Amino acid sequence: IGRSEETGDVNIIDLTNKTKLYATSWLSKYGFKVNIEEEFSETVNEGYVISQSVTNEVKNPETDEITLIISKGKMILAPDINNMSQDEINKWILDNKLKVTYKEAYSDEVTLGNIIESNIKANEVVDSENIEITISKGALTMIKYQNLNDFINWAETNKIDYNINYETSNTIKKDELI
Repeated sequence: IGRSEETGDVNIIDLTNKTKLYATSWLSKYGFKVNIEEEFSETVNEGYVISQSVTNEVKNPETDEITLIISKGKMILAPDINNMSQDEINKWILDNKLKVTYKEAYSDEVTLGNIIESNIKANEVVDSENIEITISKGALTMIKYQNLNDFINWAETNKIDYNINYETSNTIKKDELI
């Protein structure tokens, strides 16, 4: 292993199953240009070298480029989460070491606890990036409010746009809702 004093050539070692950092550092130490490609692998852990373009050959770092194939981990296909319970979704996410952000929103069309939307589709390849799922809080219902402050607090908590119109009344007290 090492560089030939006369030619500057380097005997390329087998970098498979080494980390991407180790492999790129080793090649950079000898001055090679490194081309990185990524593929899914059922057998090689994410971030490790699956294969390389050259092994056990003498190459010149001034003229030769080495390609490393780095594992993206196993391919994960998204299930149809619209037909799963939240517990089933959580189990799938944990089993696959994924990240999820749950949001809640009111919906007149989607019943309480069901999925309104998600950034993944059934049978779509999923990476380890964050999955976003919006769960229905059911239909938003408004109770009858007696004073303006209670209504404003409710509207702002639920992110409801509103307009206030003031009118005079002989039967309703000041600051009560008509």
